[in-house]
Amino acid sequence: MPETLELDLEKLGMHQEEKSKKHYFEISTDSSGISNQYQKMLLEQMLGRDDILEKLQLLYKVGRKNIRCLFVDSNYVVKNIGTSNAIPRLCVAWPFQETLVFDFAGTPE
Repeated sequence: MPETLELDLEKLGMHQEEKSKKHYFEISTDSSGISNQYQKMLLEQMLGRDDILEKLQLLYKVGRKNIRCLFVDSNYVVKNIGTSNAIPRLCVAWPFQETLVFDFAGTPE
């Protein structure tokens, strides 16, 4: 990510995945607007601030129907990967068939 972004995670409108216990929110790429300003701020950090809706439409046209942002506690990463040098903010894009997934590790603080 190009810069530090401070967000109130409670205002991201997240849900919890049953299997992984990660928290997430999802945005349709066939969207005419993003009503949650916190989600919009995060997407602008990931995709760039210029023409965010145009970028979403381009993703939709190439078959990426959604963008999903997953959040997992960094303590979980350290415990399960076995390193004390875990990156506190991890952003990985997973190329699934229809959904582009960004995975973040960190603490709410």
